[in-house]
Amino acid sequence: MALSRTMTKHNTQDAISETVREVIAEWLGTRAEYRDAAGSADYLGISLRTFEGEPAKEIPCHRLTPGGKRLYKRADLEAYMEQHRQAPPRRGEST
Repeated sequence: MALSRTMTKHNTQDAISETVREVIAEWLGTRAEYRDAAGSADYLGISLRTFEGEPAKEIPCHRLTPGGKRLYKRADLEAYMEQHRQAPPRRGEST
């Protein structure tokens, strides 16, 4: 009887531990997918001041509350970079 309670207790603890790991992994994945303005500027390799100019106006943002912190999706930042990608200059051509 005591052995079966111990096994059930361990199974419950294992199940809880697994659930906690899954929730944390999902949370971290979601957090990594979204960045605030400073994180977005850093991701794009520009200053926050530069980011708050034109890029912040062009890149879609998400707000959890009206007037709240703006969050930018990593895929949207990558799309912005792709739209503004320039081909390298040809030999002998000035930039």
